Amino acid sequence: MVQSAPGLPFLLSEGVLVHFVPPQLDIPRNAVVEDIQEGAGGDYIVRFEGVDSKTIAGKLVGSHCLVAKDQLDDIQAALADSSFVDYQVEDDRFGIVGIVVDLEEMPAQYLLVVERSDGSGESLIPFVDEFVLDVDSQEKRIFTHLPDGLLNL
Repeated sequence: MVQSAPGLPFLLSEGVLVHFVPPQLDIPRNAVVEDIQEGAGGDYIVRFEGVDSKTIAGKLVGSHCLVAKDQLDDIQAALADSSFVDYQVEDDRFGIVGIVVDLEEMPAQYLLVVERSDGSGESLIPFVDEFVLDVDSQEKRIFTHLPDGLLNL
């Protein structure tokens, strides 16, 4: 099972080279992602080339998977290309939040800059799996589940 780091979206995809940290002497230090299946509760089942026994997999438990930034360029480009400007943000508890006016790239995540529909100014919403439930590109809508208090910041 593989989980995203807290506050970050799951970014592994097939064909990506990962480096296992901390490295160990008697098992692979890196591997290519061979297959990904979504599990329950935000976990993913990831099969790595060369990790072909329970013994090797067991020794990787607790390791971090690091990926070179240049391998994530496709994901970052997709976010930048779509930018989500003019998308409507709708929360499952708070209703229509507002319209995205900008997408800010931060070191750990993207932030949606949302002009509030209630006229109270702008809110920053982290574009992370924990908050973003779905994106409908056809309807230009982003569906969220925001934590209490986020819109009051």
